[in-house]
Amino acid sequence: LLVGHETTAFTIAWVLLVISQHAEEQEKLYEDLKRTKEETGEDSWSSSCEYLKLVIKEAMRLYPVGRSLRTTKRDFQTPAGLIPKNSVCSFQFLLLFRNPNIFPQPNTFQPTRWIEATKEMDDALFPFSLGKRNCMGQSLGNAEVYAVVARICYEFELEVVDNGKPDVGLVMKAEGAMLRVKKRR
Repeated sequence: LLVGHETTAFTIAWVLLVISQHAEEQEKLYEDLKRTKEETGEDSWSSSCEYLKLVIKEAMRLYPVGRSLRTTKRDFQTPAGLIPKNSVCSFQFLLLFRNPNIFPQPNTFQPTRWIEATKEMDDALFPFSLGKRNCMGQSLGNAEVYAVVARICYEFELEVVDNGKPDVGLVMKAEGAMLRVKKRR
């Protein structure tokens, strides 16, 4: 099954890759996870660790795993030509999520951009799609991403061995990426 397994796994992979590329952000995340655990005494970081939310949101903006496929219900005339009724169209989230008119420095990993996000930024980020055809597993997928990323970033320091390269097929994955992990304690 593609839905709910590969998309979640590739999202986790992208989040870990991008956080490992930014040691300062990784340390901020670790400190927030550590503080949150000390304050709550629990390992359930997803609801209370604010920096984790920012990191995951920003990583999903930079590296959206999925895309949206839709069938046109009517003919569409575009500057590039006619899209006939009943055409299957693919919408790549990457194009919108890196729009410089919405996201300043769109190719830069900046988790703190979400602290004072504009309405336009919030409206433009929908990695699980929108409407009646959005991702049914969004809640479960988010829970898994938060739990796995939090546990790994709390327990280990991550270092990039190979950045790999984006491979955009049905989903976007980090082909050939490799990380080195080191136990924190």
